[in-house]
Amino acid sequence: MKNDEIVLGYQLRKSPKNIDSNFWNSERRNKYLLNTDIDFQISVDTNAWPESEDNDLKNNLFCAQDVEHDPLYLNADLYQLKPSLRDIKIEILQENVLIAVTILQEYASLFFTKRSVDKIKFLDSTHTLKEKIVFFYGYDIADGLLFSALSDCSFSEEERKRFHDLFSNDLNRYGLFENKLKAIDYCKLSNNRIPEHAPFYVFGIYSFSQGQE
Repeated sequence: MKNDEIVLGYQLRKSPKNIDSNFWNSERRNKYLLNTDIDFQISVDTNAWPESEDNDLKNNLFCAQDVEHDPLYLNADLYQLKPSLRDIKIEILQENVLIAVTILQEYASLFFTKRSVDKIKFLDSTHTLKEKIVFFYGYDIADGLLFSALSDCSFSEEERKRFHDLFSNDLNRYGLFENKLKAIDYCKLSNNRIPEHAPFYVFGIYSFSQGQE
């Protein structure tokens, strides 16, 4: 994991290889994606990459969420690892992918302020297992509720051509940015293109094994 990022939380997703190929059909690809020929769009957004339905496994991995009383609660899609968890054994994940979601340091203060969470208390209290995070998918651009500007905000024809010309060559095989500066540029333009969801942030997506694709 890169030094200029903060781990916000974790998510358990369905393995892309086990998701119906029609999930990202041609109509949906043309509506939301800049590069329509990728195998599967990786995203912080559960509308783009569905959450696992294995509730037993989630209960074993994650702390219970207390929306009403937890002052460190960030988002319904962001879970914290149980403090007792010392390792991630890939075999227990079965047909699922455990991902870590990070945010660039330069966006962190605004994000925590918007979520009404004390950044220092949050960082002091969360259990991250950062040393176990080994595989970087790329950077996604999303709002504070994790609606992705790369995979869940439709384009007009004119917008799509403009953004395709500017950024399509910078997206990797997962539909994400690998270059931080390009991700920041896309984020800035997304604030202007979709003001009703602004501010947008740059989020990193990682997993605990390179084989988890």
